[in-house]
Amino acid sequence: MKIASISLNQKIYNPGNIQFKACFSKPVDHSAKWSWKKLRILERSDKEMIDMAEFFHKKDDWELRQIAEGNSFLVSEDKIQKAYKKLKSAIDKVLRKKSQIEEKINNGINDDFTIRMLKSELDRLNDKAENVQLIEKLYKKSF
Repeated sequence: MKIASISLNQKIYNPGNIQFKACFSKPVDHSAKWSWKKLRILERSDKEMIDMAEFFHKKDDWELRQIAEGNSFLVSEDKIQKAYKKLKSAIDKVLRKKSQIEEKINNGINDDFTIRMLKSELDRLNDKAENVQLIEKLYKKSF
């Protein structure tokens, strides 16, 4: 039996034998357009819109317009404006609820249980708005 010696310092370059590792996880494409079919803003009920608004309540006005527009190649400007107004209205409700919770916490409620409940609701809203991967999975166009 013959044992070959292996030299660790020896480098062999063979351009025809280059191997590329497979990509196991696809990075999130932040430039992907919002999907008009996934958003379905005009078809959603008030409760569904509040749920969607909890995801988007930290977005600025320009981003909200982009979300309402989506990948709307064949959608009229009138429908886009209606979608924006409906989304903005739902976001305003979420922001009012959030400010009411913050006021209750700041007004000095003595009940520790109530304060913990209110703070957990604020944390839930913030966590939902910061979960970018879930937002993109739910509402962006997948390629």
